[in-house]
Amino acid sequence: MFWDEPPLPLNTFDSRKRKIVSYFSYSNCSICGACAKDAKEQRPCGDAGDAERGHGTYVSGAVAGSAACPSDAGFMCSAEDVKFASLYNALAREAKIAFTDIMVGKGELSPPLDLHKHLFPDPYNQSGARVMLLAWGCVVRATEEATACNRYTSQSQDIDLFTWENRDALVIVAAGNDGERASKQTVGAPATSKNAIAIGFTETCVNASVASYAYTDPFVAAGCGLFGSSRCCLSSFESKCSLSQCCGEGREDCCFSSFSGPGMSPDNVAAGSSRGFTMDGRIKPDMVAVGSHVVSARAAGESLPSSGPFCSLPSGTQYSAALTSLTGSSSAAPGVAASAMLIRQYLKRRMSSEQGTRA
Repeated sequence: MFWDEPPLPLNTFDSRKRKIVSYFSYSNCSICGACAKDAKEQRPCGDAGDAERGHGTYVSGAVAGSAACPSDAGFMCSAEDVKFASLYNALAREAKIAFTDIMVGKGELSPPLDLHKHLFPDPYNQSGARVMLLAWGCVVRATEEATACNRYTSQSQDIDLFTWENRDALVIVAAGNDGERASKQTVGAPATSKNAIAIGFTETCVNASVASYAYTDPFVAAGCGLFGSSRCCLSSFESKCSLSQCCGEGREDCCFSSFSGPGMSPDNVAAGSSRGFTMDGRIKPDMVAVGSHVVSARAAGESLPSSGPFCSLPSGTQYSAALTSLTGSSSAAPGVAASAMLIRQYLKRRMSSEQGTRA
């Protein structure tokens, strides 16, 4: 869904690219606070690629993904494969992306310490990006209070300052996934920004949830070995089984064949969605969108096999290597960003047409 011909437009802008017109990655460790006294421990703020099952590829695909299978790139897929994958094309599938990498491999996120100075200007000025999506934020550690990230931080202020200075810029931020840790005040920075649109997530419909498991790795049952080959296979969420029934020697896919329960509806806010209000009494999140079991592009990384450990698919195995399903505010925010881009495009064309008519 995100194929683009080489070379990667690293720290530059190339409008001819199919999807990625800019790929920003900063090697200066001081930008993100990754410098260390020992030079061997220093690391850049990002690299030039996505990790296996990478978050960046998934989020970008949910905003602007569009299935493609160029034969000259060596892809082994058919027209039927593309037709099927196209069912999961993004809402703004004709859009292009100016991407900023803030992680090295599968390490920790390394966003710039100063978003106003180092995150927004390059996409805004070089690439012309006006809708900015931040599908990341503060993470509450296991030893911290559930409301630890519910603060107005310097990064929150950076967003407010940038959007104040650039009135045509819209920043959309995932609100977080800590809703089950406390009943209120779990929205995490920088979604606590005043000018950003913070996005929580709702459940999805039953049929969509069942379909999404074709792109989900097998579940590991409680008590089963995390590093072994045992997996749990249930027939439904309501099934009850002992570990002896559940954990077998073989590697079985966990394919839920049925769902039930009143919670499975887009009208219901998901339990895990972070909730407001902010510590200074403001209403957050600003919006909610479907973020449960959202299917999007799957990053190949360096070690992904042609067919991963997925549940059974309608036919073939290529789809599972191209798509994955995730849940959270990072799955909901891309849909809002895509909608914002389409609205902006419509208004620009409408205003341009009306001005031309008056002339």
